[in-house]
Amino acid sequence: MVTACDVGGGGDGGDGTTPPDPNPNRYACTSGYTISGTFTPSGTRPPDVGGCWPAGTWIFSAAIDPTYEAADITGDGVGDKCMDSDMPTLASSYSITVTRAKVDGRWQEDVTFGGNMADLNRIKISEGGDRECTAGVELFLNDDFDFVNLAPTQDFEETNLLGKGDFKRFLDKQTRFGEEG
Repeated sequence: MVTACDVGGGGDGGDGTTPPDPNPNRYACTSGYTISGTFTPSGTRPPDVGGCWPAGTWIFSAAIDPTYEAADITGDGVGDKCMDSDMPTLASSYSITVTRAKVDGRWQEDVTFGGNMADLNRIKISEGGDRECTAGVELFLNDDFDFVNLAPTQDFEETNLLGKGDFKRFLDKQTRFGEEG
């Protein structure tokens, strides 16, 4: 006698009865932004720094990206893009000022946000390769149901900022970085 068992086949939730949730992150819709702006360096790049050097003032704005391809978050095979009228109103521009100083032989960075501090979740600066710097400016709007991530990028020795951003409207209020949830 031979016995066989089914181990969750058919693309279901694994128990043979429940399909997987097509929207586990609980998005209502998503959309995107294009970023443009200017970078004004403060001082000159030190000769011992070969990578990203974000020290200076970043001023940028975001516009709705008409080419954004929304992900299918409901499982119906169609992208679930937010309508332009559903997008939150962003400030006409944002700024961040980055200062770097050598402390005990190591570079230390301080970042100041020039926008509504109540909206700010966090800012981070990272090196994207080929000595470009990318800022990640995360905002929560609409009582923490709307999440905006703006990512202006400054290429090595360039003063123009370009980049992308994304928007997610959640079905549930979100917990901000550093908060207990």
